[in-house]
Amino acid sequence: MFSSISWLAVVSTVVLFIQGAHASPAAFIVEKASLRVLSPASQVGQYDTALANFGTPLYGASLLGELVYSADNALGCTPYADLPRAKGVGHATIALVDRGSCYFAEKVLHAQLAGAQAVLVADDVDEPLLTMADPDGSAGGGTELARLAQEISIPSALVTKKVGDALRAATVAGDTLVLTLDWKDSISHPDDRVEWELWSSSDQVCGDSCTRTQGFIRDIMSSAVDLEEQGSASFSPHYVTWSCPIAANDSEKCGGLCINEGRYCAPDPTDGQDVDPIVADKVRAHGYNGSDVVTENLRRLCLFKELTGDHHGNVPWKGGAPWWKYATTHPVKCSMADGTFTAACSEAVMSAGAPDGCGLDTDAMGRISQCVGDTSADKVNPLMDAEMQLQSDQGDSGRGAIVMLPTVVVNLDQYRGRLTSRDVLRAICAGFLESTEPRVCLSSALQSNECLRPDHGGCWFKETPDANFSACVDTFRGVECRCPSSFHGDGVVCDPVEECSDPAMNRCEQECVNVLGGHRCECRSGFKLVGGTSCLQDPVEMSKLRSIDAGSIFGISLLVLLGVTALGYAAYRIRIKGEIDREVRALMAEYMPLNDEAVNDPSPPRGRVNGANGGIETELRTVRGERKVSFYDDEV
Repeated sequence: MFSSISWLAVVSTVVLFIQGAHASPAAFIVEKASLRVLSPASQVGQYDTALANFGTPLYGASLLGELVYSADNALGCTPYADLPRAKGVGHATIALVDRGSCYFAEKVLHAQLAGAQAVLVADDVDEPLLTMADPDGSAGGGTELARLAQEISIPSALVTKKVGDALRAATVAGDTLVLTLDWKDSISHPDDRVEWELWSSSDQVCGDSCTRTQGFIRDIMSSAVDLEEQGSASFSPHYVTWSCPIAANDSEKCGGLCINEGRYCAPDPTDGQDVDPIVADKVRAHGYNGSDVVTENLRRLCLFKELTGDHHGNVPWKGGAPWWKYATTHPVKCSMADGTFTAACSEAVMSAGAPDGCGLDTDAMGRISQCVGDTSADKVNPLMDAEMQLQSDQGDSGRGAIVMLPTVVVNLDQYRGRLTSRDVLRAICAGFLESTEPRVCLSSALQSNECLRPDHGGCWFKETPDANFSACVDTFRGVECRCPSSFHGDGVVCDPVEECSDPAMNRCEQECVNVLGGHRCECRSGFKLVGGTSCLQDPVEMSKLRSIDAGSIFGISLLVLLGVTALGYAAYRIRIKGEIDREVRALMAEYMPLNDEAVNDPSPPRGRVNGANGGIETELRTVRGERKVSFYDDEV
């Protein structure tokens, strides 16, 4: 297969072909990041940089660092003996290297191995910014250099000659340049849903490029399906295609590479410079060529159309999962090297009858076959025509033409960087409006949780024995300070809300108790809490309560009865005592002189005073008989 650089020429042919029949195609887009020089004051400014097509741009983030330059290895084409390091605390080392003499990837790799966290390449000619491509097997460095390029894990970008000259002069003069590289707007992020595309090929043996693409599809499948099922992302596959010029339509070169009389073509799968010769011989022995590749590309487009079309409710994720299953199963089941890269094998993988199939019934298979059509016919295939217009951005969406294989597009911005599931997933996550990212974007594999720092991201934090409360909200791009539920404030200071006094918050049926971070509902005796807010009578508790009430009533009644009895007895005694006292007085008045009467009466008393007992003893005799009454103090 053509290398990725060869594909650039191939796609240019596509653009020229389409330009004759349609409106002018869009140009290739150079994706950019922002560079801001913060100090010294003489160098302060903001500039554009062009992202490299290798390494790992920090989509959705920024990097603060110091610019360093090694005059002894200005081009960076050889390993650094001693690359200067940033001196400021927390500053990254950003290396500046000059363009020329070797591949961009070599310069960046050498700087990375010397400890740089990012690289700026200064252009050596006055020209617009361009995309730095990674070498492939067809480049002078061969397959080893292409493999090493995949080891680059730091971001890099190109600056214009004017900007590069100024930065270089300042560092040589001894100035410490503090700057930021900002990728926050490199991927547009307008809302809570991301649309992304993968432009690739079903080719299996084109070399390292094909191997990486197949590995990427396999590795990102789980995250892609998860995003689709959540409704957070919409994925669509596309396939790079070119047309053979009419003048060369009957030539041997175009004849084996195209379908529909030269309208839709793909490179020979054995043309890659880093293809294993033994594998290439097997593929040629089975007679496979570019026409087989483009036919399989078309079949996959028809499969995706069927899975996401009206017959399946037009719900993307319902069709998305089977498509990913097909894309990962087909290379295993239908091999070019084994001679099974056939329509029959493809249909078996799609069908419901195969153990590892995608579950399509006979009607669906018929619609896919009709969509592919007669590939030998001299006529237009509507789906392939639409695909080629998308490839060259005929609608001028702002995405630009697709000229590299493979290419990932996120929200109409072309991804630049290594084709790994982690790196691409980070770019997809950068496409969400801040604070709307799904859970997969906040995993530790993609970014660190700044809310776990000792300062809690600079937000309010309250620790209690029962729970901790924090206003820090971790997002893909950093933190936001927002008071948690049941608190109000600006996020730096938060105060509790008295929820029980707010009818909009208090849903308790009976009792409400404010607690830190909310409130709780309680019920009166004899009721139990149901559903957190309602109170229902508890038969067991009510029975206990009735028993307690009956016992209380009996006890109170008994106490009252005893009290009444005691009072009655006391009243009875008082009454009896009073009657006896009156009777005694009467007897004493009759038999003993009282006051002056006792002095003037010379008759002797009929009773006697018992001085020994301190009382009076009187003997009375009446017509009814004799009785004796004794008084000892006040006792009767």
